[in-house]
Amino acid sequence: MDRTATGKHAYLCAFTIFVSAFLLFQVQPIIAKMILPWFRSVLPILSNPSWKPTDANNPSFLILGLLSVTIGLPYMILSTTSPLLQSWYARRAGSAPYRLFALSSLASMLALLS
Repeated sequence: MDRTATGKHAYLCAFTIFVSAFLLFQVQPIIAKMILPWFRSVLPILSNPSWKPTDANNPSFLILGLLSVTIGLPYMILSTTSPLLQSWYARRAGSAPYRLFALSSLASMLALLS
C-alpha cells in the first residue's frame, strides 16, 4: 500500500473519531438538561411530558427507558465509532492507534468545555 493512501486513511480516521467523540459528549449534557428537572432538578423541561414520573419512589427504570427511546441508538453508534476505527486503523497501518485515542480524548474534553 502506498504512503498517500495510508495518509488519507489516517486523516479520515482521525477526523471521524474526533467528530464522533465530540458529538458523543455533546449529547450527554443536552439530554441530562432535558430530563433532570423531572427527577428533582431546576433546569427547564424540554422533552415530552408523558415521560414525566408520577411518583418519586424509584425512577431508575423510567430514566433507562427514556434514554433508550430518545438517544439509545444514536448514542450507541457514536460510542462504538472510535474503538472500531482505531482497531481498523491499527490493522491497516500496522501501528498502535494511541494518537487516535488521544485525539478522541481531546475531542471529548472540548465538547464538555463547550
